[in-house]
Parts: sequence; structure tokens; C-alpha cells
Amino acid sequence: MATIGIINTSLVTIAVNEIISSLITKTDASSDQLVGIEIDASSHTLTKKVLNEKSKTTPQNQEIAQLRYSSIDENNQTAIAEQIDQYDALLIITEKDDIFEAFEQKNKVMYIQTSMFNDIEGSDHSVGFDSALNALTTNILQIKDTAVSMIYQNPRLFCIQIPGTAKNQLLYDTALAVDGTVMIDEHDEIAYEQLRSSILSKYEQGITYSFVLTNHSVDPSIIEQKLNRIVELDFKHVQFDEAQCMGPYPTAVDKILARKITNTITDWCQQTNTSSRLLIKEDQAIVTTASSAS
Repeated sequence: MATIGIINTSLVTIAVNEIISSLITKTDASSDQLVGIEIDASSHTLTKKVLNEKSKTTPQNQEIAQLRYSSIDENNQTAIAEQIDQYDALLIITEKDDIFEAFEQKNKVMYIQTSMFNDIEGSDHSVGFDSALNALTTNILQIKDTAVSMIYQNPRLFCIQIPGTAKNQLLYDTALAVDGTVMIDEHDEIAYEQLRSSILSKYEQGITYSFVLTNHSVDPSIIEQKLNRIVELDFKHVQFDEAQCMGPYPTAVDKILARKITNTITDWCQQTNTSSRLLIKEDQAIVTTASSAS
């Protein structure tokens, strides 16, 4: 029986929960033991708990989060690593391309990166992206349903601000899904003229609303001010936070990716002795060498 430790340093909760749920199913079936490790943010002390099918639900049969977020950085990783037991394998779920070398002194480590932005270097897809895209699209289309039912004298523009500060696939794919326009530079005068033309063209066709999508690098008030100088419209700013991008359930795509990841982790635990990173390439979960081991 193998004992596998797991730490969560990712806030992409829907991806984390799906990966851990899949791992629990796999480890329970093979009689292996999955041990969740949570790190107190102030004292850096560890709490350990066995993760199994019984731990996935409350007595009322409600699903619960399996593993709380833990913060690890260059300043605290050594102190935390000294407290971690030796496992047959140690899994770290992360949002970044972090490498915790102090942890690799005692354990072989698998880094499992998640992202709602699909921006993992070297990976074609990330667990969490499809669920975030689906949740955002659903929420924005609900705004559309309301907009269609209301008549205004001027065109309505909904400025949808989603998490993130850089160009990424989540921003562009969401805009594509809702027939919106991306604005990533609130000082781009050409972009305003193009947006104005698009708004008026839709209005002439009887479509009284438009969407412009941006992220936290852009100030929506500047967009409103500049547009009001060149077109009369009703401007509405709608901001979504990361929790609203998660949705209640993972999509089928993310559930499938989580299971592929779990299968690859199982093989890695049995066959590989070096610390590794997991990526998604050509729709498969593959193992690559972690930077510190190269």
C-alpha cells in the first residue's frame, strides 16, 4: 500500500476539488492512502487528514471541499518542508510554475498546475479553464436575456470585467462566445471607433445591447468617459470575481481532464523516482521533468 501526500496551493477550487475527488476514487480502489496536508498561514504548522470516500461528504450527504488552500513561498517552504513526512509520493496542486526544492529533499514531488486562464506554459489545456469559460458565458447570457426584455432610448453597453491582468484565452474565448468585443487598452482611440461602429451597427439591426469584455488591468470608468464623447449610450459596468468564474459544477471537459491526470499520476507514482511536472499535451496528461530535477 502506497501513502501519497497532497498539498493544495491553488485557488481554482473547482479544478482542485475535481482532481482530489478523482484521486480519492483511484486510491480507495487500489487500497492506497491519500493524506491531505493543510498549512496554517500564520504558524506554518501542519494538519494532516486521510482523504477517502467518507471524507467527501457531510453526514447530510453534501459534498464538501476536500483540502483547504495553503500558502507556500520562498520564505516559508524550508520550515514547512521540515515538518512533512516522507511519502511514497507528494502531490502539490498549484496555479503557478512554482518549484519547491526544499520539499524534494525528502520526497519525490509531482506538480499539478491548474488555471482558469489556460495560460500554463507548455500545456495545451488547463483544468479549470473550461468550467470558468462555461460559468462566465452562462452569467453573461443571463444579462443578455434581461437586456432583450428592456427597451432603452439609446444602445446599452455592458462592460464585463473578468479576473486577470493580461491577455489570455479566457478573455478572448468568453468574448467570442457572447459576441462581445475585447478591450485591453482603454487609451486605444482606434478601438473606440471600432466599438462605436459595432454598437451602432447592431442597434440598426434591432440589437439594442452590446458587450465589451475587459479585465482588471483596465479602468472601466475611462472606457465609459471616452465612449460617451463619441456615442450616446447607456453604460453598465458588471464585474465578475474568481468565485463567480467557478460555477457550481465542473464541465465534462474538466472532469475528463481530471481523470486523465489521475491515471497519469498513478503510473508516475509506481514507475518514476524523480520529481516531475504534469502537463496536458494533445489531449493527454503527460509527465515532464520538474525544473529543479533537470
